[in-house]
Amino acid sequence: MINATIKTNYSANELTQRFPSDLCIKDLKLKLILITGATLEHMHIQIFDSSGKILKDSPEEFTCLKDYCGLDRNITLNVIDKSINTGAFDDISKVQKYEISNDAYANRIDTVRNFLMQHKTSQNDSSHLNKGSGDTNAAKINIGDRCKVFIKGQPVKIGTVMFTGETHFKPGIWIGVKYDKPLGKNDGSIDDKRYFECDNKYGAFVRSENIEIGNFPELSLESYEI
Repeated sequence: MINATIKTNYSANELTQRFPSDLCIKDLKLKLILITGATLEHMHIQIFDSSGKILKDSPEEFTCLKDYCGLDRNITLNVIDKSINTGAFDDISKVQKYEISNDAYANRIDTVRNFLMQHKTSQNDSSHLNKGSGDTNAAKINIGDRCKVFIKGQPVKIGTVMFTGETHFKPGIWIGVKYDKPLGKNDGSIDDKRYFECDNKYGAFVRSENIEIGNFPELSLESYEI
């Protein structure tokens, strides 16, 4: 087996996946579609060894990983989705904005301004509207629930709810999840303060709006070998 650190050109997140050394590049790409979300049509792969030296740029589909890795069992796969222009919105002045006149906005009934006026609350004192954001969703989540976690730019993760409540590191309600696979960032503790128990890299804290509760079967590491 080969341990591969997977990077993409559209997310700063990295993850580690194990692949058979005799896996052909064609089948590897099919696995990377599920892991990274990159499209097969626009996928470009670069293989680097454990020292960061490039082994192959755009490997042939009917070759195998072992053809490039040799005895090196720790590699990096750089997955580039050519359909994504990562610099397209660096200059926000080029982003088209939706604008509405003040009079047109005043005539609408479904606005924050209208809501505040009806409740005799000034806009300067509206901060309480955001307080506890997501608490309603969090109230429906219980410790022991099985869940899926959806975070933009990351693969969907499955795990178990281990904690719900406020934390010391950021305000609001947070959900502590133990993933079935080491795709997390911690062991259930932050800054030496423990919220729940799990192995390192299996734990994460997410907002309730990023969680779907369901009867998801518990998966072993082997089950993730797509």
